[in-house]
Amino acid sequence: MNMQDHLRFVLERCKNAADALLNDINEEESLYRIEAYPNHIRWEAGHMARGLSQILGCLTDETDFPEEWTELFSRGATVSDDPLVYPSLEAIINRINNLYVKIFAVLGEIDDEKLEEKIHIFTECKDSRIRGVLFLCLHDFHHGGHIVILRRAIGKQGVFG
Repeated sequence: MNMQDHLRFVLERCKNAADALLNDINEEESLYRIEAYPNHIRWEAGHMARGLSQILGCLTDETDFPEEWTELFSRGATVSDDPLVYPSLEAIINRINNLYVKIFAVLGEIDDEKLEEKIHIFTECKDSRIRGVLFLCLHDFHHGGHIVILRRAIGKQGVFG
């Protein structure tokens, strides 16, 4: 197996997890918040989409994320009580799915040498493209765990066994 095969395996698991976590959540449920935790599922999903855009950036040097969403879903963003400031969960899920399509297409074209190339993953971090992708996959699973807790709070079944 080459690096692309390993990345495809991890990214397929991330996509399957995102699908399982989000596909049975309605718009109202996506805005539910629990005490002592400011984020809701819609914010978590948008933040995960931003992470996917950064994965695309690690692979291609170009991200694909609406500028107006960046402030809403970035680290440290204050979650608004006004649901109208957020795109719909459906729009976020569509963005997630479109990003996965682009990421998987790029994986078919990229070689090991490019994956080992050092880039600025974040402004303060320089590492290989593959390590950036793997870090961001872990990041999305971390936020998937937040969604698991929020799913329980709205009475949804677990999705991982």
